[in-house]
Amino acid sequence: MNRILVTVRRPGSVNGDYEEITFPIDPYLSEQNTGVIDNDYMNSRFEKWKKQLDDPNSDPRDIEATLGELHKSFAFLSQEEQKYANLFLHDVQSGDAKFYPDYTLRDYIIEYAQNTKTEQIRILVKYLGVSEPKLRDMMNAHVTQTKLNEYGRFDALKATVVREKAQEYFSRVDGKKLPPFLVSNRVDELLTKFILEDGFDIPDPDKILH
Repeated sequence: MNRILVTVRRPGSVNGDYEEITFPIDPYLSEQNTGVIDNDYMNSRFEKWKKQLDDPNSDPRDIEATLGELHKSFAFLSQEEQKYANLFLHDVQSGDAKFYPDYTLRDYIIEYAQNTKTEQIRILVKYLGVSEPKLRDMMNAHVTQTKLNEYGRFDALKATVVREKAQEYFSRVDGKKLPPFLVSNRVDELLTKFILEDGFDIPDPDKILH
């Protein structure tokens, strides 16, 4: 627990006597308050930017200045959150995103993160044939490396993989046929990484040029 030092006048003092008193400060509450302030400021810049975009009389230089302030307000976000925030702003500028009533910028960030993860899972399920419910259950459990196969759940997940689909997938990604005996190792490596990293963009053979 942190403490703050405050100098106060002694009760009934007539000659200016002072004493020092320390008060405990809960760092968690301080962090919480800072987070709220950061969020509020970020959203205030976002709302200002939205209004400027909707106003045909807005000076483009003012819009650009506000956008710069908005980008600077992202400093307290994680790198992942900043990525989704920037993706959303880019989509707004290109006309590929729309605004919803009562949505804050944080709501859009969360939505983009969820949509991205859903798409990542969809691609993995498509190419490996793995059970989506079992995969989501493991990802939602936020397991660590040491507890990956607790209760045999990772083995149960791997058992749902369609080996023929997996072999075809890795063969297409590698640009050469993958021997059947290597399929299990590649599946194990990919699923382990995907779960521990909470999803990522796996290579899509439909978009790979060899």
